[in-house]
Amino acid sequence: MKILLVLGIVTSAFWGMTQGEVFSFYFDKQGILNLNSVQSIPTQFYGKYELSDIPKHEVRRAAGEYLKIDESGIYIEKNRLISISRDEVRENSKYRVNKGWLHGVVENDSVPCALDGDNYFFLVPAKTFLFDKIVSSNKLIMVNKETYAMFSVEDNGYFSVVVIKMKAGGLSLNDISFTLKDEKSIEKIEKRKEQTDKGLKTFILTPSKEEWESFVFKICLEQYDDYLKITE
Repeated sequence: MKILLVLGIVTSAFWGMTQGEVFSFYFDKQGILNLNSVQSIPTQFYGKYELSDIPKHEVRRAAGEYLKIDESGIYIEKNRLISISRDEVRENSKYRVNKGWLHGVVENDSVPCALDGDNYFFLVPAKTFLFDKIVSSNKLIMVNKETYAMFSVEDNGYFSVVVIKMKAGGLSLNDISFTLKDEKSIEKIEKRKEQTDKGLKTFILTPSKEEWESFVFKICLEQYDDYLKITE
């Protein structure tokens, strides 16, 4: 099947910057082991959340992006724009277009489509997990009853993290933000390794439980997205 993926790239953020100097950081597994690991967020927070209605969210709201929490984990669900050629539809009996609906690309279902040139374009929902319960390398840490840290292992074997903070009627997603100086200085984490590759510094961090609680989770959180719960 010759299908072209047009949209839907997601990246992790684990960067810092001080006075123009950019650096990256990851967390070592040993620094996570002494934290309060849980299997899921309480069911009272289960549901569907939409981005708050502010200018920076306009495009993503229009594209149908939502955050969902359920028994499978915590994930972003959004529509991806995909195309399939008219030739592929004509030559492959698996696909059929009828009155603006494309059959065969989603199992046991059809999707609305639009013809543009030689391609049919359509939207399909796709999940990007922040925490996938069945992936053993993912770690969900309870910071307190309303705050949870979601650790994901990266290609280098170390962890990046996103922190979710529940609040009345919604939630926020937060990065951990470090600097090289001032109150958020990465130097406040005693156990750290520094690597340099092509001029870019990378820190591998192993915070103590006290450093997590009194520094990282208390001072270094920086909100980047805000969601409101949908009543369905």
